[in-house]
Amino acid sequence: MIVGYSIVLIFIFVVSGFYYFKCYIKNLSEQNNLCDSNQAIVVITGGVGRIQAGMVLLNRGCGKTLLISGVSSTFSKSYLKKSTPINKVFLGYEANNTEGNAKEALVFLVMHEIEKVLLVTNDYHMPRAKFLFENFMLSKNIRIYVVKSDEDLLIELIEYIKFIGTYVIYKFEAINKSYITYLYSIISFWKNL
Repeated sequence: MIVGYSIVLIFIFVVSGFYYFKCYIKNLSEQNNLCDSNQAIVVITGGVGRIQAGMVLLNRGCGKTLLISGVSSTFSKSYLKKSTPINKVFLGYEANNTEGNAKEALVFLVMHEIEKVLLVTNDYHMPRAKFLFENFMLSKNIRIYVVKSDEDLLIELIEYIKFIGTYVIYKFEAINKSYITYLYSIISFWKNL
């Protein structure tokens, strides 16, 4: 009997949480922060329209540099439009997931002494991406630019589950804070060589 009630409560919690998640991502584009010439634009690869949005923002002067994080080894700057100032575009090949994107961006920002970030990704991905970026970049000002996606219930559900898992892991992981301190010290060491 108690197990049955527990299952029903968990189901209600998951369904209501997913409904809130859908409403939240639907309204994210209203929070889009655009131009600030002193920020870096960080695009996370993996979704439709992300890189193009980052290029448009860079061409508008909405950032001094553009980091495309998580590109494959076959991607090169020659794929980018001719009208883009290539010397302002940096490619990050190290990240394989959203956590890796946050770590890669942190190294980039510290090395280039940039405090403001305009994070570009799809609407369904933004809650988890922003959460991870805020977790790793404690002293950085993180703004968002959301690329609207076609509504896909399965992708949104998978992203909701990933967000819940990520949230639980990072909110209850004390080791994570010491890891971030360690990462900052390594970056500082290499920067001062």
